[in-house]
Amino acid sequence: MKTFTYFKMRLYHIAETIRFNGVAYLLREIVYRNREAILVEKDLSMVKSPDDALHQANVHIEEITRPAIASHTLQFPIKNRFLKAMHYLDKGYGGFALVSGNEVLGDIWYAAAPTSQDGTLPPDVKWLGIQCDDNYAYTFDMYLNPVKRGGALASLLQIGSLHELKKKGFSRAFGYFWSNNIPALWVHRMLKWSERAKIKVSRFFFIKFVTPSRSSDSPAER
Repeated sequence: MKTFTYFKMRLYHIAETIRFNGVAYLLREIVYRNREAILVEKDLSMVKSPDDALHQANVHIEEITRPAIASHTLQFPIKNRFLKAMHYLDKGYGGFALVSGNEVLGDIWYAAAPTSQDGTLPPDVKWLGIQCDDNYAYTFDMYLNPVKRGGALASLLQIGSLHELKKKGFSRAFGYFWSNNIPALWVHRMLKWSERAKIKVSRFFFIKFVTPSRSSDSPAER
């Protein structure tokens, strides 16, 4: 059943990527050469509560759990994101949603070192060279509903989730973005993530080839 759900998720992802971005965009996402990933790090002790900004935007941050989904406290208008949520929860990952009423406007996910014994850390952790302590979290797969993009919702989703990680006792967060993704670059720099390494990545469908990172610091060995 989990295998069926996984392939269903993939099919919806392809269909919705084409719907919102077109076939050319999909092809650029699954076949590329020497694309530059920027490894970033955030000291969570510096993250302040975004409650006032969330209130002004009439949104809030909700932890993604099975009970919240089952009770319809969280409703995903994008089918692929619902399927991904179920898949990620099966893997032991945690997630947060930016919510208006009960509609999920966007979501972001994280994994922590204690889950590595179960083999549930995302594969990105390995090729990024991250070896996190127990109080470090790796954040990934941030998504905002295309019809809601523009404005400050992306930054509210990210800063809100970082604040929730801080409340859970995490001290640092890691992540990455593609250097040619200007909106992601803008959000990460606005929220003062530290850029730690640049990594060249090539991909041919499900296979990735990584060139060793260039960095001025070594976050993986802290």
